[in-house]
Amino acid sequence: MPELTAPLMPEALYPTLYAPAVMESHKLLGKMQGDDPLVRRFVICTEDTLSKAQLGEGLANLQSTLTEYEPAEGHDVFVRLRNIEVAEQVLAMDGVKKLRGFVVPKADPDTYADWAASITECDSSFRIMPILESRGMNDYSYRKDLLEVLAAPEHRQKIDCLRIGGNDLMNNLGMRRPETMTIYDTVIGKLISDIVIEYRGTGQFPISAPAFEYFGPQYNDLFRKEMSQHIANQLFGQVVIHPRQLPFLWEAYKVDAEDLEQARYVTTEGTDAVIGDSGRLVNTSTHKRWAGTILLRSEMFGVR
Repeated sequence: MPELTAPLMPEALYPTLYAPAVMESHKLLGKMQGDDPLVRRFVICTEDTLSKAQLGEGLANLQSTLTEYEPAEGHDVFVRLRNIEVAEQVLAMDGVKKLRGFVVPKADPDTYADWAASITECDSSFRIMPILESRGMNDYSYRKDLLEVLAAPEHRQKIDCLRIGGNDLMNNLGMRRPETMTIYDTVIGKLISDIVIEYRGTGQFPISAPAFEYFGPQYNDLFRKEMSQHIANQLFGQVVIHPRQLPFLWEAYKVDAEDLEQARYVTTEGTDAVIGDSGRLVNTSTHKRWAGTILLRSEMFGVR
């Protein structure tokens, strides 16, 4: 695979709120138009949040809402598609070009080109977020084949970020996240590590953090623990299933003042190659990419 570079799209760092397409239309429209300042990225789901019986209602609701929707600056709206047939229906809707793009479920090396062609033929400016969640993701050869497809120039330039479908990856193994463990404490933690190494390390793709499926206040400590593990692995843009999770993420994505100071040092021309600061090694060569993300987060989320 040739050496690749993929500049991080800043908006890919924002937490991403998901909602089913059957949400009450006035609430759906409010989220789309930015009534909540913490919702910068919003995904309307036509896939696994809807039963087969709800699909027709969801698509009708999406169409009526798109008619009223007026995009707001700084708020991106995506639709998570269910399958190719649903994609064709959504792409034919009035107002569909107001959307920022689409989320492609269960990205697969054999079918991704069809998804991408359908989307980009409708509007070449659409962004695509493929989800890494299919059963084949357990196999290295499959992951390698998928990476090669996604990294092809005709596809890569349209990809916003890659998303990890944590619950689907667990379902592939007949598992559900225990209430007392982070996803990293399960066998899926190893798979997430492989995805990060292969798709961000080799492929240079930005990757978002998977959803945390518990939203009650009794799970706050576990949520914070898992957030810290995502951040340590440079996984941002976390999927959010309930608005009460958003303030936790916005706070967690702030940067420490000391990290910001060191990041500025690393990115300043003419500084020493290596210094020791507060007992930590700072290397202007090996910490440069880390420093770039710290500076970006400080602009977007602030300093703790």
